[in-house]
Amino acid sequence: MYAVEAEDVSKRYGDVIAVDGVSLTVDRDMLYAIMGPNGSGKSTLLSMIATVNRPSGGVIRVMGHDVVGETDEVRRLINYIPEFNFSSQHLTGLENLVFYAALLGIPRSEARDIAQELLRRVGLNEAANRLVSTYSRGMRRRLELATAFLGDRPLIILDEPSGGLDPSMRRVVMGWLLEEVREGERERSNHTVGNSHRGEC
Repeated sequence: MYAVEAEDVSKRYGDVIAVDGVSLTVDRDMLYAIMGPNGSGKSTLLSMIATVNRPSGGVIRVMGHDVVGETDEVRRLINYIPEFNFSSQHLTGLENLVFYAALLGIPRSEARDIAQELLRRVGLNEAANRLVSTYSRGMRRRLELATAFLGDRPLIILDEPSGGLDPSMRRVVMGWLLEEVREGERERSNHTVGNSHRGEC
């Protein structure tokens, strides 16, 4: 069984064709990057895999579950990090992660320690108790990437994971993502799908 399987998938917005006849398979236990220029439909494809957008045609399965007919089952299997910022500016970095941990059903007694460790891994431990409104764009992106690894979901979908990061931090974060995926392969069979228009993937 593939982690992700797409067959002749399309997405239309009126007369605009955003995705046209895409087919792909993502094997289990791997990191998979979708590359292409801006406007080529990468984000739209990922949003359909993540059940945020509904395909206009074709079939997408996640771990064998159809994204249209078995939406709830698919959502229990994934963590999806979109391109746009979604963290709350009125909470601290630590509070944001603890909040998302609660949404994923992580016990409160464990959530704080898990959140602090993830913040350390993305280099935000010293900013953990600062309001996110004081974070730079790159810091917010690192915070949001940390949420991807809450809850041990088997499939992680990252839209432009290095967006907003300077070149040096981009290398650090991409290295961290690779290490997290390798750790997941050893411990919990993580699969990660991401996209980029840059070559660092």
